Amino acid sequence: MWGMVRNHPFQDGNKRVAYAVTLTFLRVNGLTIVATESEEFTLLIDIAQHLTVEQVSEWMRERRADYNPPGRGK
Repeated sequence: MWGMVRNHPFQDGNKRVAYAVTLTFLRVNGLTIVATESEEFTLLIDIAQHLTVEQVSEWMRERRADYNPPGRGK
């Protein structure tokens, strides 16, 4: 996520795509992030401006939760 936000691989939508890809990866692996839209927005802006990879990792660790929707098979 940090790399996509900071390196701008697309002309537009880098932060949205980075967060969506991250959530998809986590959910495929049985995890998710529990955060409000405001927290997510602030995180993405802060990544673009000043957060380190370590700070983003800590933010995610603090908010991770198991992801087990009905029908997933776990």
